[in-house]
Amino acid sequence: MPKEETSAEARMRDRDNDARRERLKRARFDAGYKNASMAAEALRDKGLKVSTYKSHENGTRDITENAAMLYASAMGISFEWLWSGKGDMRANDATTPQRNVANAITAVVPSGRLIPVVGRKRVGEGGAIVIDGTISGRVECPGNLVDVDNAYSTEVVGDCMLPRYEPGELVFIHPTRPYHAGSYVFLNVRDASGDLIGLVKRYVRTTSEHVIVEQLNPPKTLTFDRRSVEAVHLIVGSGIR
Repeated sequence: MPKEETSAEARMRDRDNDARRERLKRARFDAGYKNASMAAEALRDKGLKVSTYKSHENGTRDITENAAMLYASAMGISFEWLWSGKGDMRANDATTPQRNVANAITAVVPSGRLIPVVGRKRVGEGGAIVIDGTISGRVECPGNLVDVDNAYSTEVVGDCMLPRYEPGELVFIHPTRPYHAGSYVFLNVRDASGDLIGLVKRYVRTTSEHVIVEQLNPPKTLTFDRRSVEAVHLIVGSGIR
């Protein structure tokens, strides 16, 4: 007969799962998902049901070891951190394409309290921001960027990233944090005219020749010559100005 769980063991299991749930919520926020529904939708292509993720985060179902491994892989975090709380949240082997070290934007965060809103809308081309040194204002820095050098924000142009991002919404950007497949990123790319433009997209992968991203509305995969991509920066949050 299977051994019956004692009340002390049940309490310990509940405490462990509550702690995992809080770490999962923190990782979800850090990955740029505003709520559990958005994270769940993003994980559907990993074979996970939306209801399963929500129940793991709200505590109605215990997080299994297999689920924790899936979340760690999908969010680019350490399994050991998620499961046991040991070590750092970010996994050492998170996918970090080499072009991430090129920082096309070098705006300085004044006093660690405000960050600049960079770029200007490109007339006649949906979804693009021209990166030409324009700073349209400064906004309060979110907590996860307060101590980050060269953090910045930019405005979402057009509706090509609905329902994830609304037109006019601000996205907050970490210029050096690793990103991975499924991350929302701000792509800095040179176009045919030589202008440096910025695009809010979802990262797919990098090959020896191309950087591949996707938009959501309508769903479309976009492929850029790697030589034209000057930076790929992780979006870590969003808000309204």
